[in-house]
Amino acid sequence: MKKTFFIIVVNLILLIFVGFLAECGSFYIIRKIWCYPNNRFILDYKFILKKKDKLMQDTDEVFYKFQGSKNKSPIVLLGCSYTEGFSLKREETFSANLSKNTGRTVYSYGLGGGSMATVLTQLQSKDFLKQIPQNTEYFIYTYIIDHNKRCHERSLGWENDVLLDLYRVNDKQGIEKVPCGKVCCFINSTATGRLYRMTLGQYLAKSGDFSLPAAIIGEISNILKTNFPKSKFAILVYDDDTDIIHLPLDFEEQKMNEIGEKNDIKILYTKKMSIGEEILDGKYRASDDVHPSGEAWRKLVPDIIKELNL
Repeated sequence: MKKTFFIIVVNLILLIFVGFLAECGSFYIIRKIWCYPNNRFILDYKFILKKKDKLMQDTDEVFYKFQGSKNKSPIVLLGCSYTEGFSLKREETFSANLSKNTGRTVYSYGLGGGSMATVLTQLQSKDFLKQIPQNTEYFIYTYIIDHNKRCHERSLGWENDVLLDLYRVNDKQGIEKVPCGKVCCFINSTATGRLYRMTLGQYLAKSGDFSLPAAIIGEISNILKTNFPKSKFAILVYDDDTDIIHLPLDFEEQKMNEIGEKNDIKILYTKKMSIGEEILDGKYRASDDVHPSGEAWRKLVPDIIKELNL
């Protein structure tokens, strides 16, 4: 009996030790390869992530708007840190430049680390939908190729403890939620769990598989058509050379055009705009050398306004 107990204890200790090593290794890989160095320590975890109904109250401080004329229909921006304006002053962001050049009220609902899956999670919240004016003329989602990886992850960025819904494509080419109980929630809060989802997403994105992104965008379009029937939906494809997916731009354009045609979505490409080639050459970046600079948005917005007839 004592021998059996001793064997169980030793195995348990070994299991904990191996798990600790896996966590340390996963944390190091995520921090050094996928993310920029930050001040988050290995033990600074909230092991049970917040459920998606917390998404609004936990990220409300990053949502903002620029007030325009009440006589003009507003615009709603969706997306990730590109939309949010990471490392920029508020007056330099996409939202600010769009409001200034159109005279419209512009709402910014971009979330750092987000993707089309984040946008879908937002739009599935009744509280979120209540914040959006019914007379919104355009919803503009800023897309980058890295979103194809992120939509396979449950967590909203490495430093955010919000648990998103995970989706998969069903037999009818629609989407369905992947169940996630307490054990799943715990695993996805660990560095090892996150590294696994990041690696899987990276593999699927590099393979050129657009099935899940296409299905999610299709569902977003359906929600907008149902709740805002008079509004239009556009996707701004921001092409630069900072991503690590590296799909051919022509292939990406083909896939995005297919999504647009199927769902009646206007697709815009920064690569076709006045400074598109310069952006691809690495110019017009913010201080972090990744995100768009204020100057990039200042020069892109007139082209966007022209294409959308704003």
